[in-house]
Amino acid sequence: MPTRAWICMPRAVDLCVTVSFFFCRNKEQVLLKELYDSLQSQILEAFETLIHMQEAADALEKDVHDKNEAMRVDIDQHNLTEKSANIGFKPFATRKPELQMDLQSWEELSRKALDRARAEVERAAEVIHSLHLGLHQAANRMLAKSDRAADAIRMRLHDTERAIRELEAQRDMTEKEREKLQMELKNIEEARRAKYATLKLAQTRLEGRHDRPGNENIEDAAHAGLLEELKGIVDSIDALDEQIDKSRAVIGRLDSQLARLCQEGKMKRETLQVFQELVNIRKRLETPPHTRYPYCPMIPEGIIRQPVIF
Repeated sequence: MPTRAWICMPRAVDLCVTVSFFFCRNKEQVLLKELYDSLQSQILEAFETLIHMQEAADALEKDVHDKNEAMRVDIDQHNLTEKSANIGFKPFATRKPELQMDLQSWEELSRKALDRARAEVERAAEVIHSLHLGLHQAANRMLAKSDRAADAIRMRLHDTERAIRELEAQRDMTEKEREKLQMELKNIEEARRAKYATLKLAQTRLEGRHDRPGNENIEDAAHAGLLEELKGIVDSIDALDEQIDKSRAVIGRLDSQLARLCQEGKMKRETLQVFQELVNIRKRLETPPHTRYPYCPMIPEGIIRQPVIF
């Protein structure tokens, strides 16, 4: 079946047992097998009934044919006169025919043939109604099961669409956060580059004081201030490097999260495509409604017959 083929497609989609899979793959198949067995047994019963009806009809037709032939013979004998042709002596006219029966047996045989035909007709009417009832019950059960399966598929389709929207919203938020961190990282790197220029200036000043002559090369307040300034600049650069490492680590985690969200979004979209194709296939398998003529008539044509008049 096409529905089953789409259900069992080995794609990189959500490989979890969903409610729609349970309905479509298990429940509908079990119901189809049950309905097939039930309708098959009814069809076999109908064929047996047809065979019995044909036997009864053949027997009744032979009985009617024999009675018509007997009536024709009696009419011919009644119309004979003394001047008719083939009139002559028949020395064995009083003999008893080999298959001759009494009147009561003749009436019983005719009544049995007629009763059998009537019984088969009544049985056929019951089989017709049984077939009609079984067919409509099967159609109603399949329709109810199909409606439940369609509801489950639509619910799954809605959940998948909602999950896609949520993943897209998370991806947008993650991208905005990543852009914000990128700007902050850029500002921190610019501040670190500025600190490097200040570090060069401080080191150059401190190195330049070493050129003071003799006893003037002392550790005065200016020297201590330059050392303190240099230490503060180095600490600031170290703090900025630590912030840069943390920002890059956070950006790396955001990149991994974005990759995961993109992969999940791709899987969800493929899942959505599968469910949409499944819905389209099930729509093509639906039977269009009949507006002018009933799809399954209560009594098929050729079944109702007029009573036989003898």
